[in-house]
Amino acid sequence: MHILRQTYCNVFYYSRIKRKDIHHGFKAGNLNSTIRHTSQLDGGHSEWVAVLDCDMIPERDWLRALLAHAANQSDVAMAVPPQVGEDTCRIRALWADVP
Repeated sequence: MHILRQTYCNVFYYSRIKRKDIHHGFKAGNLNSTIRHTSQLDGGHSEWVAVLDCDMIPERDWLRALLAHAANQSDVAMAVPPQVGEDTCRIRALWADVP
């Protein structure tokens, strides 16, 4: 993330704290927590939030392709690209040589 932030100052990594004694809401809980978090960043609430699971390998222009559709249709609340699950060990191996 440090390397990405040098080029893209508005890229953030956020991970919420999950306590064992409190129901955390799974993915919906992650999304709700992230929306609350982003509303507290400098500049306030963002119009768009991109969410990736740790086992996703997005295509190069996935975000640009989705935003083009969502921005032109005021009734779109969420746009989701096709998802293909990958084995986490395989993904780690792909990134093993990245500095």
